[in-house]
Amino acid sequence: MSDQEDVERQRRRRVSLANAFDRRAWQRGEKPKVPARILAGGVALVVVAAAVFGAGVLISYQQGRKDKERQQKAALNQRATPAVAVPAPSASPSGTSASPSRSPRREPVAAPRRTSATPRAKTKRAAKSRFPTGPKFSTTTGVLLRNVMTGLCADLPGAGKGQEQGRVEQGTCDRSTKDNQRWDLVVNQPGAGPGGADLFSIRNAKDGYCMDVWGTDPPEPSAQVTQWPCYPGATDNQMWYLERKASGRFWIRNHKGGLCLDVAGGTGAGGSGAQLTTFGCSLNDDHLWSFA
Repeated sequence: MSDQEDVERQRRRRVSLANAFDRRAWQRGEKPKVPARILAGGVALVVVAAAVFGAGVLISYQQGRKDKERQQKAALNQRATPAVAVPAPSASPSGTSASPSRSPRREPVAAPRRTSATPRAKTKRAAKSRFPTGPKFSTTTGVLLRNVMTGLCADLPGAGKGQEQGRVEQGTCDRSTKDNQRWDLVVNQPGAGPGGADLFSIRNAKDGYCMDVWGTDPPEPSAQVTQWPCYPGATDNQMWYLERKASGRFWIRNHKGGLCLDVAGGTGAGGSGAQLTTFGCSLNDDHLWSFA
């Protein structure tokens, strides 16, 4: 039997009791009394109200009990169900937290002020001379051959071009292209001379002829130096080499025989127009030459 049927039975029972009480108050053949009827009606109302109130209380109690039982069953079911473990976030490979933290703000660092360095004193480099400074050198063009003792330069007669077998003499030094005193020292056989010296020919820059000694044999002492078409190499006697005697001062020696380029006449006595010759080398003679 359900709870509602039970409540309904109790309510009907109370109603039947009230009706029975009312019938008792009314005897057959008697006229009911007004106070008794009012009292009986009031009692019946009280009984009905009590029954309704009791039914409401009972229904509320039973409903609360059912709600409590349902909550207990839900709690038991929740305990019986295993909790699903939420995996913790895996650590990053670097071992740092997954959520990056903001790095602290870096305060600007003032750049160091540049101080002006003390200027270094400029080191003067020695100017590289285009003239030979030793027995080994590169081909040099347009130089003057100046005799140290006489102060005059290797020259050709006049100011124009020379000629085959024309004489080579000395004259007042003139670097201009109007004259014919500029010579090219053309290295033909590097390192082929005595002590590894370079062998070179002396070629006039204006006419293209080379300093030469008559014939092809080694020159004799006092042999005249003339001009001839250039034949570099060992077949002729046009090859020369330098022997350094002092800074910027050299003997100019013929490779065949080893004689020095010389000025004819007594020691230092040759003047302008004096013939150039070959002679045995001596520091006391006019055999030293420089380049200008």
